[in-house]
Amino acid sequence: MIRTSRSGWNWLYIVIAGWATVIAMAAVPASWWFEVHRVHVHDGVALMPPVMEVERTIHYPFRGRWIVTVLRQRKDGRFYTYCTARGVNDYQPDNDLPEVVDLDWWTGWRKCPLPEGRYVVKTLWTIHPQVLPDKEVRVTSNVFEVR
Repeated sequence: MIRTSRSGWNWLYIVIAGWATVIAMAAVPASWWFEVHRVHVHDGVALMPPVMEVERTIHYPFRGRWIVTVLRQRKDGRFYTYCTARGVNDYQPDNDLPEVVDLDWWTGWRKCPLPEGRYVVKTLWTIHPQVLPDKEVRVTSNVFEVR
């Protein structure tokens, strides 16, 4: 029979509690920091950035990367990547969106002039918590038309 001293059990409990805390913290969803409720892109005019409506909530500060992919629809109905933009921002709960959000602003002022066609915008945010694994938020806009 193996005997363990009382202090040995205390260390075991501390190790188990530590691992339980790490696992519980890793399970915290991205929505704890950031939620995107809707990204709607209005139909637009060729070569002009379409206007967007975005509803989001920043609950807690975080540093995050974002990637915006604009996909264009082919004649066969499938979509392909038309242009991509990426960047890094510090997000704070008191950060507001501008009064008018358009595709140029959404892509970090990287011009993505859209010729006539049908499009969709996909956005991915990667949240970098200080002591936790990265978290992701993905949103896809409606399909919109440029004439």
